[in-house]
Amino acid sequence: MQIRTGEGKSIILGGCSVLFGLLGFRVRCVCYSEYLSQRDRKAFQELFDGFGLSDRVTYSRITTFSEDRTLAEGNLRELTQDLLFGRDLDASNQLRGHMQRASSSAHPNDCAAGTAMIGSGSSSSAVVPAGMRPQHMPDSGELLLVDEVDVFFSQDFYGKTHNQVTFLEADEVRDILFAVWELRDSRANPGRLFNMVKATPAFAALLSKFQQWHFLIETEVGAMCADLKDFDAIPYYYNRAENRIGYKIMDSIDYDVVFGYKTAFAYLSEASNQRLRDEEAALKEALRLRVPCGQFSYANLGETTILGVSGTVEALGRHEWEIMNRFGLTQYSFMPSVYGASNFRFLNQSGGRPITISQAADYFHDIASDINSKVKEGRAVIVFFKDTAELSKFESSPSAKQIRMVNLLQESMSDDSKDFVIKKAATAGQVTLATAVFGRGTDFFCNDSKLDAAGGVHVIQAFFSTDICEEVQMQGRTARQGKKGTYSIIINEAEVQDLLGISLSELRSKSPDHQYAGLCKVREKCREATSKEVEANLEVANTRDVLSRDFFRSLLASSVETSKTKFKALYEGCSGRLQQVKQPCRMMILSDATWSMSAVWQSTRAHIHEMLKRVADLGGDHLDLMWVAYRDYTKCVLLEASDWSSDPRSLQQFVNNITCGGGDGVQGVGDHGGEEAAEAALEEVRRQHSIEPVTRVLLIGDMAPHRESKGQLVLAHNHILTTDYREEAKALQKLGIPVYTFVVGSNAGAQQAFQYISSQTGAEMSLLTSPDKLIDVVCINALEEIGGGSLVAEYKARYQADD
Repeated sequence: MQIRTGEGKSIILGGCSVLFGLLGFRVRCVCYSEYLSQRDRKAFQELFDGFGLSDRVTYSRITTFSEDRTLAEGNLRELTQDLLFGRDLDASNQLRGHMQRASSSAHPNDCAAGTAMIGSGSSSSAVVPAGMRPQHMPDSGELLLVDEVDVFFSQDFYGKTHNQVTFLEADEVRDILFAVWELRDSRANPGRLFNMVKATPAFAALLSKFQQWHFLIETEVGAMCADLKDFDAIPYYYNRAENRIGYKIMDSIDYDVVFGYKTAFAYLSEASNQRLRDEEAALKEALRLRVPCGQFSYANLGETTILGVSGTVEALGRHEWEIMNRFGLTQYSFMPSVYGASNFRFLNQSGGRPITISQAADYFHDIASDINSKVKEGRAVIVFFKDTAELSKFESSPSAKQIRMVNLLQESMSDDSKDFVIKKAATAGQVTLATAVFGRGTDFFCNDSKLDAAGGVHVIQAFFSTDICEEVQMQGRTARQGKKGTYSIIINEAEVQDLLGISLSELRSKSPDHQYAGLCKVREKCREATSKEVEANLEVANTRDVLSRDFFRSLLASSVETSKTKFKALYEGCSGRLQQVKQPCRMMILSDATWSMSAVWQSTRAHIHEMLKRVADLGGDHLDLMWVAYRDYTKCVLLEASDWSSDPRSLQQFVNNITCGGGDGVQGVGDHGGEEAAEAALEEVRRQHSIEPVTRVLLIGDMAPHRESKGQLVLAHNHILTTDYREEAKALQKLGIPVYTFVVGSNAGAQQAFQYISSQTGAEMSLLTSPDKLIDVVCINALEEIGGGSLVAEYKARYQADD
């Protein structure tokens, strides 16, 4: 049923909950928002109590509904723990079954809630229901009432999964997470960090503790190292009173949401800064091994009767209707407004611009100007920004300083604070800056006659919405229940161009009607692309749902060996963690380009295409390469460097243009022989790293760097060194950049110096016995950086099996 925004969807849902509850249904009213769900439950609680239906009607988020459906069959998390710890599944299932039967008998379905015995002194006793619920109520099954049905079938849920994770608590896990955190300076290189963690006693102890689950332990520890790299990329909120970290979900901060091991490192970060109220309790909860044990598709609702309400049914597109038809929702009714014709004005408003397409420099100024012009008219203004970051940028801008009576409405606020801001928003002169999520379902009720006489609430949508339903909902925050109201859109042209790859400049000079038609045409293209993405996601979600249910059934059947097999299939298919975690590799190859190294450069020219193809086949597009030719302090060019690239054509062109020379044959003393300017090449590594991190270096040469120290004169070339190889090696060691060295030939001085460089930076020195081996040197080093030992093993099996 479509009901115009602000005209009673909550009342319809509450009334239907009572009606269907009395008919024997177990009613579940689901909403995307915890805040709105609890608001409506509180509003109708007295009614449910009066009818004796409090145990029959449940209000919850969509995610809670999915969680409860699974829990009704058994506790998947606890059963998975039993399997991993080797506990008796049969005994566990029997115990939990007994507990569920005991719970059911304590609250029988056919017992009238709140009955009263009357007439203890009379000849007979009468049982009088407290409320109107029948004493013996049939169980008609479960009925789903969906608030804003378009959200339930949108890309936020349809095609997505409800993910369940169980936790393994052990001292060894805690020790490993502490060890990873202590090594956070190396987080830019997760592959190398993983190798360091595997060498710790805690890792060996954990493998020993879970001997049948080595694949699980190794992949989870690898995930820890990967999550450390950007653990703070998702903004988190620490609630000191709760001593918990939460994340923004829809219009609230959810303290039950965890993002992999990122959340564990967020707790460790807070602990490092001594901000945790109860550090021991918080870390005990956070520092555990996370084991994915199920991913259940939101689209798999089972045998459930579905009814729903929305303010945007008529705005749904073809694909949304196809989805709803799959669930038997083939008809809808439209509820006429009891308030008559709408007083909402958008394109037909008088005064002001309905649509403003702003250049980036004018964007915030245009928003502030629109706000102030409406406030001067005695209006209230509500501005919706796409997210908290954009709202914060505007709030701190010079343009915002010119606005008075401003309130913020954000997800991180308490429910009481949100209620205060919402109630005050529709009063004359008030300006409310809100994030987009409050543009749906929030009741900005207007009870100010002066405000209505001035034109009502003015809503500004400060971004372009690719979802027409979202736009309609934001429009519905004004002109509610017969009141007046206007709406306008202010778009940052540069942002839309980045998002959609189109320019809106040609629309700027057109009429509002033509501007809006152009925007709608763009939005329709977005909708088509989104539809294809949703269907692809649905296919993946359904596959994972099948794997999860297969595993769950095997646990409920107490089949240990089958459960082990099903778990591994689930773990690989759902989490994808058994697939090799691949990290970016930015590698510099420093190659001596003097006369004596001509054969190596010839091999490079011959093999560079095959070299990069092998890396791409096994490691994907994770390699970025810079090739550097270094010579000596002679008339020849000292350094020549390619661009950063993984394009074979670009790198082929570079190596083709390298001419070997500059090694003038000047001999040193003893075994050192001629020396080359490798120190200058190492200095270039530091310079590149200061621009963007370098993860690995290969140094290839047949002669040692200059033995002189920084500031000393190289007599053979009358050149004062500005650096030396020892200083550069120490500097690279501090930056965490390993330099793997390869000596061509048997020069003892080169071997000694290259050994020093590799040892100092935590790498190794090797002999390059043949120029043709260069292809293996480059490929193995790149793949080890990208994916560790497993990729190297796969490379050797594929390309060196006959060696």
